Amino acid sequence: MRGILFDSFRASKPFLPAFLALAWAVGCQSKVQQTSIEIGGGMRKGDPPMCFQYRVESRKTADAYDIVLHVNNSCSYSVDCTFRNDVNERETRFVQPAYQALSYGVAENVPVKRVDVSAECVWKP
Repeated sequence: MRGILFDSFRASKPFLPAFLALAWAVGCQSKVQQTSIEIGGGMRKGDPPMCFQYRVESRKTADAYDIVLHVNNSCSYSVDCTFRNDVNERETRFVQPAYQALSYGVAENVPVKRVDVSAECVWKP
């Protein structure tokens, strides 16, 4: 029995480096999905960079809601974004300077409390 185990181990030795190389190549690939593309001149376009955050707030008025977009740019560069909301389906464009946080009104007197906002941005890191 002992001879069978050691003989099979010796037979698998040449395949071990190939197996380990294949496992490393498959296991060490980046799992991060690219969310922006290069558009030339060092400019990028797509989802906002990680240093750029935004959130939506709905504020109750007397009979409706006002939708406010809070934007925080902690990047070292300006970010130019177009925001789309699903309430009035309007596009709103803001150029957010580096290291600034601002709030913008994107919809007034809307009947719904929840709103989805998507962003597409252009920036040069």
